Amino acid sequence: MKDVHTEHCCIRHGCKYCDEDCTVVSGEKEQSFTCEACDWEMEDPQFMRIKQLEEALQKLYLASGPVANCAYNVGQQHEDWNNIYHYVSELDKVRTEAIKVYRGE
Repeated sequence: MKDVHTEHCCIRHGCKYCDEDCTVVSGEKEQSFTCEACDWEMEDPQFMRIKQLEEALQKLYLASGPVANCAYNVGQQHEDWNNIYHYVSELDKVRTEAIKVYRGE
């Protein structure tokens, strides 16, 4: 059942009315459509590039995390140590690109 919140609020951007009992923010109901801020973000090429970079960082983090933790916790060089070096290098490249995108360079 629709209410004022399902028509105007966003699970990501919050309650338009700053209502603590917002049915959308609480997850009780789904919003009917994307909010204006969501629409704007999807049309902004810089925002979309930053989202792509965030996704790439997340994938690299997930891929390198177990190997890095294993090597650190065991206190010895893991057989995939070169992979860790590669992931850290890739993370640094993506971070540098994200900063440039953020600055508009």
